[in-house]
Amino acid sequence: MLEAVLLGLAAVLGLCEYLVGSNMLERPIIMGPVVGLILGDLEQGIIIGGTLELAFMGVMYVGGAVSINTLVGGVVGTALAIMTGNGVEVATTLAIPVGILYNLAEKAYYILNLYFLRKADKGAAQGNYKQIERAHYLCFGLWSLFTFAVVTSSIYVGSNAIQAVVDQIPQVVMDGLMAGTTLLPALGFGLLLNLIWNKQIGAFYFIGFVLAAYLEMDVLGIAILGGSIAVLVYFFTKEKTDAGNEVSYEEQSERSSVLTKRDLHRIFFRSFTLEASFNYERFQGFGYCYAMIPALKKLYTDPKELSEALQRHMVFFNTSPQLVTWILGMSVAMEEEYAATHNYDAEAINSVKVAFMGPLAGVGDSFWWGIVRTIAAGVACQLALAGNILAPFVFIIIFNIPHVLLRYIGMTMSYKFGKSFISKISSENLLQKLSLCAGIMGLMVIGGMSVSMVSVTTPLTIAIDGIDPMQVQELLDTIMPGMLSLLTVFLVVWLLKKNVKVIHLMLILLLIGIFGTMIGIL
Repeated sequence: MLEAVLLGLAAVLGLCEYLVGSNMLERPIIMGPVVGLILGDLEQGIIIGGTLELAFMGVMYVGGAVSINTLVGGVVGTALAIMTGNGVEVATTLAIPVGILYNLAEKAYYILNLYFLRKADKGAAQGNYKQIERAHYLCFGLWSLFTFAVVTSSIYVGSNAIQAVVDQIPQVVMDGLMAGTTLLPALGFGLLLNLIWNKQIGAFYFIGFVLAAYLEMDVLGIAILGGSIAVLVYFFTKEKTDAGNEVSYEEQSERSSVLTKRDLHRIFFRSFTLEASFNYERFQGFGYCYAMIPALKKLYTDPKELSEALQRHMVFFNTSPQLVTWILGMSVAMEEEYAATHNYDAEAINSVKVAFMGPLAGVGDSFWWGIVRTIAAGVACQLALAGNILAPFVFIIIFNIPHVLLRYIGMTMSYKFGKSFISKISSENLLQKLSLCAGIMGLMVIGGMSVSMVSVTTPLTIAIDGIDPMQVQELLDTIMPGMLSLLTVFLVVWLLKKNVKVIHLMLILLLIGIFGTMIGIL
């Protein structure tokens, strides 16, 4: 039992990756040696960790979803292999079902953690930023407790019991939960569309959707095209003038020193906890608001304005966590300008966030998971397979030196750029146009992401006598590729407008996935 408890605590240590910037602490090549050290066989732990890292090389946490939890699967698989005296083959055999089983059980946690999200929403509405901070860490505490319980009990009951549980779960239920998970991002997009949609630019959402569905253009390409359209709109539309809000660039430069380097550093360090309160309703939005608090509480002394600012950032957000500071700096600069002058629509702040989160997610996920992590694993796994204790240290160093460096540069550079850029366009009354252009780019990105992140298909066939069975999905694709994904997003939007509670929507989407799979329509 003591070993089971210690291994549960080791899993919580790996989960602390989400407190320190998604730095790959939970990967098998790191956790394997920790498990080996606890069980008195460090060398075997290193070797198994390196083997599992290679086996799980293709498992990536891209877009907020993954089929196998490498942390729990790796810890439990490595531990049971060492405890039973078996080799890496047993570790791999056990890690996969345990990782899948945990992922299924974790859906319960993602529903329970909405309690803390509601507490944070209440705090934002009251201008009580301390309540948001408490809820942020309580959310991670619940996650830690959940992970600890699963790992400890799995080790204690043993491999045979785990396999028996996995074998008892009908495949249709497992498939249904996975299908329901693919529907959940529609909730976040629905909330986001309700926030930034307007008749003037709404059509650009469909343009982004069509580019992704028909031309299979990735999010980065859509963002580039959206940015190009936004530039054209910027130069071919007249800006609205408001003499009462005109501020010279020199005046703005003289007074724009409310935030200090210390404030920026506090936001930088808070950005490391972006995913500590990750949930399927807002994704990283909770953590984003937490990171912004040092700036917001200093910029807005009026409780009403502070409340509005906190609520502004408690919305859906999702990007590559290692690059989040490149957006945070811009948000801070815009909030500083808005707090000083109120000379533009505050919705522009979220429009800029939305416009950049998709492109940075596309670039960041490919770069960090596909390139940097692969290089780090390639070097470290060679050492691990030889039982070299340096393997986990080499992996974590190779990945995190560029990670932390670029994160810090992103915070300082994006703030400085945002500050000077916004000061200049503010003096020329161009922020209304900026809001319009950012909204265009943001809606196109959301449209593209709706195709890639809300994957809804049907295996239904239509049988007609004398004719080969017709695939319904192929028929739908001839009408409009991605039609079911689009309908799912707008079903969520419609239900939100009907004041259906978000927690109910989340349960509805999961149940649709389960029952849709059971009756064969999903």
